[in-house]
Amino acid sequence: MAAAANGMVGLESALRVVHQSMVQTGLIGWADVARVMSAAPARIGLLEGHGTPLEVGQPAQITLYDASREGTFTTADLHGRSENSPYIGRDLPGRVEWTIHHGRVTVAAGAVVEDFNA
Repeated sequence: MAAAANGMVGLESALRVVHQSMVQTGLIGWADVARVMSAAPARIGLLEGHGTPLEVGQPAQITLYDASREGTFTTADLHGRSENSPYIGRDLPGRVEWTIHHGRVTVAAGAVVEDFNA
């Protein structure tokens, strides 16, 4: 194990892997995905405003995902310092098109917005 790379990234591939392994196989539906990947973690972490329905006048917390897209997961999909993922080179469905966090766009047209804190 001394030659193994430290850690494994997963956030960039998580929704696509769940789509492939759980939704496409019929094990769970999209409502279950929202529950287990958003609502339940937000509840456990006591994060107000996360995993809740959109409300007029409240900052949005939303991910827009195109389930009809297909593509190969590559290191270009990784946005951290590590490139250690078992999914590199694997064909995965879907693509996160947009994310809005606290009302600010953090992913636009599939690309991370580098200055979203500005």
